[in-house]
Amino acid sequence: MHQTSGPIYHLRDDHGIVAEGSTPVCAPRASTATPAGGSRQASITGFTSSSTGVRTADVPFDYNVFKGLLLQLFTTRAVPLALVEDEAFKTLLIYCQPALHDCIPSRRSLRRYIEATYNSSLAVVKSHLQSATSKINLSFDLWTSLGRRLSLLGVVAHYLDATFTPRAVLLALPRMQGKHTAVTLGDEIGSVLHHFKLGESFGYAITDNASENAACLDLLSDELFVNARKRHVRCMGHVINLVAQQVLFGGDVESFEEGITNVTAVEAELHAWRQKGPIGKLHNLIRYICASEQRRSLFLQVQKEQPEAMRSEQLRGQATYELKHDNSTWWNSWYDAAERALDLRHAVDDVVDRELEPYYQRLARFNVRNTSQSAAPPKEPTLLLDRLNNDDWQVIAGYLKLLKPLKDATMKLQGNVNTTSKYSRPVKGAIWQVLPIFEEMLRAFKDAREQHQPSSQYTSQPTQSQQTPIGAP
Repeated sequence: MHQTSGPIYHLRDDHGIVAEGSTPVCAPRASTATPAGGSRQASITGFTSSSTGVRTADVPFDYNVFKGLLLQLFTTRAVPLALVEDEAFKTLLIYCQPALHDCIPSRRSLRRYIEATYNSSLAVVKSHLQSATSKINLSFDLWTSLGRRLSLLGVVAHYLDATFTPRAVLLALPRMQGKHTAVTLGDEIGSVLHHFKLGESFGYAITDNASENAACLDLLSDELFVNARKRHVRCMGHVINLVAQQVLFGGDVESFEEGITNVTAVEAELHAWRQKGPIGKLHNLIRYICASEQRRSLFLQVQKEQPEAMRSEQLRGQATYELKHDNSTWWNSWYDAAERALDLRHAVDDVVDRELEPYYQRLARFNVRNTSQSAAPPKEPTLLLDRLNNDDWQVIAGYLKLLKPLKDATMKLQGNVNTTSKYSRPVKGAIWQVLPIFEEMLRAFKDAREQHQPSSQYTSQPTQSQQTPIGAP
């Protein structure tokens, strides 16, 4: 049986040939759904276009729709391809549709389906780009995993389609090897431009403020026959994020982040954060509580013990809440982390006090027993250095007030044009929206500066001798 299973799966999945007496519900791989209008579109959308997502009893089973939904599951969710061969998963599918008994594809067949759908979708994307009623604008950005083991370059096209509807399409997601220089970026972006024939229709490039991006566009100017530097638009969300980091850390933010990334000793990293003041100490506390399942459980338990005292009025919707982590590349993460911690301030303080209680007990015993002052006192735990007092919490509240306009700005500007167009919602992030919001942020910071100006009662006043010259009448 094992020796013949391969040919059987091949005949079943690729040609729709099943054993004699079986119901041939498995359509051949080349047979794809034909969307309205007669265009053969072998894409996930094409497979599922005839399905509303709910199949009633009077609607016959359609294997093409099933295959499209299966592809959608494995390409839009973090699901391993091996799941399709899992016995529990197959049993579930067969229970829902007994006709699938001999039609569930193997892992290899599923991989071929995905590759075939991707290749077919490329032709559809090229056709849509060629029929665009606007220039094709590109946004691209690098993403690097923790530990720098994986780097990906995302390239997205933004344009108006034939019906003047805003669209955003992911064109490429190549893995970046070696150093992320302007040359390597330029090679990848150039390959995308060439593959989709976007040289003449290229509009503008939207990136963050990394110097490599500007240098990359300089290299592409000759290939595009335009001054790409003049068509470089900075991402407003990234600009706002840089402002937020300057508010929090000041100075050279990049050097601080690079130093934190390269630190290997835990104590050294905690010390580096602690040097940033209350916001750095809060970072250490969030990490400390969330790093241990025992401390995390304790944090949730203290909320249950005193729900009214341990949480602010904003957090009364559920029994317990988790702390939120900050992240230098996640916009508004510092605001979200500080806001949640401030709402759970009493729970945070309670957990810290309970964790420090054994140290306080040892210190008390030492003070009672050590009358000669010859023995060394108990070593202070690192946690004691990160404990937040009332003044620290007030500083964090002040930071939160400063970051609020930045949070509001990013929420007003961020959006997915595919979603907004689908539900007829206003497009976000247009230039006519950016400029007024930028003015709002400037006004907020000017007001904050005026509010924190030294009061006149604390300024030095000239003495009587300074006001009236000696010997004057």
